[in-house]
Amino acid sequence: MKELVPAYEIKYDDKNHRYFLDGKRLCSVTTYTGIIDKSAALMYWSARVSLEHVAKTLVEIRKNENWIELLDELTQRLMVEDGYKSVFKEAQDAQKTEKEIAAAWGNRIHDLIETKNKGGKINIAKEVSQVRLGMTAYLDWESKVDFKPIYSELLVASKILGYAGRLDAIGYVNGILSLVDYKSCNGLYVSNKAQVAGYYQAGLEMYPKQVFDEIKNFWVIRFGKVAGEFEDKQILDIEPEIRAFNDCRSLYKWNQIKWK
Repeated sequence: MKELVPAYEIKYDDKNHRYFLDGKRLCSVTTYTGIIDKSAALMYWSARVSLEHVAKTLVEIRKNENWIELLDELTQRLMVEDGYKSVFKEAQDAQKTEKEIAAAWGNRIHDLIETKNKGGKINIAKEVSQVRLGMTAYLDWESKVDFKPIYSELLVASKILGYAGRLDAIGYVNGILSLVDYKSCNGLYVSNKAQVAGYYQAGLEMYPKQVFDEIKNFWVIRFGKVAGEFEDKQILDIEPEIRAFNDCRSLYKWNQIKWK
């Protein structure tokens, strides 16, 4: 692996997930792509988690020998304003908890992939089932495409456009040098394409005439934490996605302007 020479040094605050250049904080790639609406899928997820929480509560009540009294108590809570608000808050807290747990699983999967890509040893047998299944999906994909990573968790930034990010990997997919982005969520979104484009554009600027000039393919890979399956999608033309990313950046900046 050839050592890359950056055009400038980026400081990354891992604890707070912040990027700095010359003491100035930069926006992240995902901050810009976050302007793309994904609420439809998230609303379905939110409703599902809330209903599951209610169902679980009712099941637990029914298991208790005093279930009639407990059910009456729950009904009484729903009859008054402060009561039903507290019940709804419990359902909202269940959403937050599931989101945080899923994020922790996803981070662990990323950490294990990074360790493996950098030549370290991993033992997924000791991991919780969701992480184990996600890693199983990764290993299946890695074997299928004969993935050969050369750079992992690489910082990239655009001084001109004022943003930064950390891409997952650059390596050979079926023998072709590719930029690869990992996902451990339940689905892929069009914003993922813009995210990859943002990394690529920043990489070209930060590492001129180096590996980014040689990248031919772009992939987004999702590793399932439930069934252990993978889903891979190739970005066939990166130029429209670069334009889409820059449009996200412009829209984000426009949305920050307060209406006086």
